[in-house]
Amino acid sequence: MAAAEPPEIHPPGVVNAASQRPAAAGGAVSRGSLISIEGERFGNEPKMALESGGRVMPLTVLRADTEHIQAWIPQDAPLGKASVTVSAGGITSAPQPLTILKAAPGLFSATGEGWGPARSENSPLHSVAPGGQLTLAATGVAPSDAPEVYVGNVPARVLSIHAAKFPEYTTAIDIQIPPEAPEGCFVPVFARVPGAPVSNTVSTSIHRDGGACESTDDPIGGVAPGNTGILALLRTVKHPLDGPPRIQDELTAGFFDIPADQTKASPLLLLPPPGVCATWAGVLSPVTPARDSIWAQMFADIAGRGLDAGSAIAIRSQTVQLRVPMIIGLRGLYRLVLSERHEGGPPRNRISLDAGRLGIAGSGGLEVGPFAVSVATPTPFTVPNRPAISLRRGSSYSVIWDAGNSQGTILIVVRAVDPKGNAVGMTYCAARQAAGQLTIPVSLLDHLPGGHGDLVLASWLAQPLSPAPAGVAQMIGLSAFVQSWELRIP
Repeated sequence: MAAAEPPEIHPPGVVNAASQRPAAAGGAVSRGSLISIEGERFGNEPKMALESGGRVMPLTVLRADTEHIQAWIPQDAPLGKASVTVSAGGITSAPQPLTILKAAPGLFSATGEGWGPARSENSPLHSVAPGGQLTLAATGVAPSDAPEVYVGNVPARVLSIHAAKFPEYTTAIDIQIPPEAPEGCFVPVFARVPGAPVSNTVSTSIHRDGGACESTDDPIGGVAPGNTGILALLRTVKHPLDGPPRIQDELTAGFFDIPADQTKASPLLLLPPPGVCATWAGVLSPVTPARDSIWAQMFADIAGRGLDAGSAIAIRSQTVQLRVPMIIGLRGLYRLVLSERHEGGPPRNRISLDAGRLGIAGSGGLEVGPFAVSVATPTPFTVPNRPAISLRRGSSYSVIWDAGNSQGTILIVVRAVDPKGNAVGMTYCAARQAAGQLTIPVSLLDHLPGGHGDLVLASWLAQPLSPAPAGVAQMIGLSAFVQSWELRIP
């Protein structure tokens, strides 16, 4: 025992069990909240203690294994700075600091990851109608806190609140869906208490007649379960803080066996209705949607097993053909930067997306047969005035654009990364291209960590391709145009 190592709590430490947000990305814990921690060497029956102002109190552990603990902060816990420890086998961890607030609402999602459909009876196949009722599972909020709930960024009527109690310690919030709430498969829902951090965003499905929802704005073309191929031609115009814009053309392609219940495995695939925004925040990791191509990140997050379509596929213009290799370690996912150049300069590489249409072909692999199709290149849009390069939390943020396709949709993403706090935050919105502008409410920006940020605007066109190769039930061609600006977030 003397040589045994103590339990260890991993960064970012203690988080709200519903929101899963680190403190640097707007996360907070409060009296009467469920907390979650990750670590190692917790043993089979760990014990937790809270220390504040010289007072030590045991915490109720609800669930635990050797690497994860979910526990309950009592209603009479002291407010302010505190610390928690984990003990296993008579050995205690180093104290982990935290700050306890009076209220810090978090909404539980069906996945338990703090994003996606709310933990409720509602689903895209069983929508709630405008004016109907929905019960949300929450923590970090009591009936006396009088929480406000927003559905599609519209205030909802809170009908009743059922206080957390043994054995689940989960608060139930009954709301009425606003009659004017937008319809959609992933309508954002969040809660707030005056003076406390805004909760995480979950989603609900709203349809005027109930039943299955309807969505026509899927960024990757209505991905359905089954064997699917997606071929995406992507142009990104990157605007650095200093220096001229840079244009990058790429092909990203993926072949997937998508399970029936897991077609949406990334926050960016849960696009809200036009004119509405949602949020996401989490722990920074090598696969976090932070600085890489936003579309490549979407592809990497599509659920299901990758399908072998060969060691490479090919893309060709009238004069050039290039080999697009499979990404090492990501079966069925292919990517190649086709050309890069400064705006106004000649292409530095090989194929430009100015061609109108390009051919994409594959000789086939173990699971996907040969194919040869033609995919349209992206239609650009312009931003007449450079967006503000400094985004201050506590203020709203507006974006203006001039679209080439007034019938399409614009995806707007603001991302921020805090390496020191090990946190990343994101606000993402959808808007009709014809609208020409959108303002992100301040309440949906407060969770962004300070540090480096990016503003991304993207438009796309997704169309079925035929013939689909053997082994694939559907093939989708996606052409997307992206403008990206670096931001400072003090």
